[in-house]
Amino acid sequence: MESIKTGRTGSPLKSARAISAARAVLGLTGLLLAGLVLRDGIANWAVETRPSFALSLAPYQARVLAAAADDALANSRTGDDLQRASDLASRALAADITQVSALRDLGLIAARRGDSARAARLMSLAGRRSPLDGATHLWLMSHRLTSGDDAGAMGDADVLLRHKPELTPALTPVLIAYADQARAALTGRLAANPPWRTAFIIALAAQARDPAVVQTILSDLAETPAKPTPDEWTAYFARRVKDQAYELAYLDWLRTLPPTALAQAKSVYDGDFRGMPGAPPFNWRLGGGPGGAADLQGAELHARYDGYGAPELAQQLLVLAPGSYRFSGQARTDGDAAGALAWTIFCADASGVVLARIPAPDGPGAWLAFSAPIRVPETGCTAQWLRLTVSPPDHVRPVEVWYRGLAIYQK
Repeated sequence: MESIKTGRTGSPLKSARAISAARAVLGLTGLLLAGLVLRDGIANWAVETRPSFALSLAPYQARVLAAAADDALANSRTGDDLQRASDLASRALAADITQVSALRDLGLIAARRGDSARAARLMSLAGRRSPLDGATHLWLMSHRLTSGDDAGAMGDADVLLRHKPELTPALTPVLIAYADQARAALTGRLAANPPWRTAFIIALAAQARDPAVVQTILSDLAETPAKPTPDEWTAYFARRVKDQAYELAYLDWLRTLPPTALAQAKSVYDGDFRGMPGAPPFNWRLGGGPGGAADLQGAELHARYDGYGAPELAQQLLVLAPGSYRFSGQARTDGDAAGALAWTIFCADASGVVLARIPAPDGPGAWLAFSAPIRVPETGCTAQWLRLTVSPPDHVRPVEVWYRGLAIYQK
């Protein structure tokens, strides 16, 4: 009898085994791939906080190698440590040439080894590849300053201060230290009116070893379209006042005035309260706070006081020579002033001697004249503060006073 043909090449049992084996292989492959993905994920998670651990998980990843190189360099103490950091950085670049931090590390390692030429080449390349890498441009700025490339250094500083404002605390002291040496390049950058300019000038005025460099920079800026702002000049004058260089500050202030205003520079500047140009403290500094405020209204100073706070309303620094004077003006009150507001003149020097205190005259609604004698002593009173002061009355009551026509005449 002939055998029956099934049309199949193997038994059903063998086919089932083959399918099962294939599925097992696929399953194992999936597990392996999942394991690799999980491992890489853990490595990426750990790369910022535990670079050595990340390196043990993914020693082939360029990002992991670069982070490990950073960590090794930061903790290097010996030549062997430096070599390990160099090897890791080289491996990172071999895996991915765009790893700028690895290129930067090689530059820093070259600098540590005393190869300044190689360090400069590597760091310059890193800077071109990553214009906003803070560590690279900080190094380049410092290197260029010490190498005499002031323009390049100020370019690095400008980029960093514009795009990495968190580096301002680290950058500002460096720029202040080199402000005199790199004055031309620094002024050129400031003349472009970058967003960091005023904050830097204020810091420079407060911290510069010699405030003359601030005056020179501001004078240079005055010759450009981006002239110094009142806040910038005020910071410089505040430094001179802090140093008690009152007369020098006043002469510098006079130079900042336009001719029309200079012709009206009297003992009390803008005593008519017309809003004349010029920076404090030799022009009015108006302000306020809890309890009151002062502002200009037409040709008058309007002061408001609630009777219980201690606001700083108005002040101006005077530079009166020793001698006898008379202070005068007019005032109009709304409410019972009763000495709540007064013009006080006192020495700006350490003595703080009060030369006069002139309360607002009583008589609500009418303009009333007032005057008082002043005698500036021969010594210990190089400059004087003219300040609108407050004295809380016996019971709280709001008061408003308008002033006009303040003047000081020598007797």
